[in-house]
This record gives sequence, C-alpha cells and structure tokens, in this order.
Amino acid sequence: MNELNRFLELISYELEDVSIEDLSPAIDIKKLDQWNSINAVFILNMISEHYKIEISFEQLKATHSIEELFKLIQKNQKQS
Repeated sequence: MNELNRFLELISYELEDVSIEDLSPAIDIKKLDQWNSINAVFILNMISEHYKIEISFEQLKATHSIEELFKLIQKNQKQS
C-alpha cells in the first residue's frame, strides 16, 4: 500500500460515516457533508500524531484536495 492510500485510510477512520471507498486523492474533504470544525481538529490531531508535524487550521483550509494536504504534510516533514 502506498503512503497516499494509507493517508486516505487514516482520514476515513477520523471522519465518521465516510468509508475509504468514498474518498479519492482529488476530493476536497472540506466539501464532504460530514465535514465540520470538530472533524478538522480530528484531522489535525491525526496528522500531528501520525506524521509528527503540526499543520495549522489555516493551512488545512487552504488545501483543495486530500492529495494537496498530503503533499503539504510531506513538504513539512522534509523541512523538519
């Protein structure tokens, strides 16, 4: 399994009522019906715990797809 698919699984786990089959790298998670500020906190916490970096709420809001968020994580990991 590649890293992006693993990231999709992690997001699916954090978002209640969203299955992995409902997600793709091109989807903007902020446009899902299940998206709310609590889920944003869950996603930011998951990123912090799993990837050992901090992403701000503003950075999360600025992304337009799951893949873009994943690339932001990778970029921040390289800078750490």
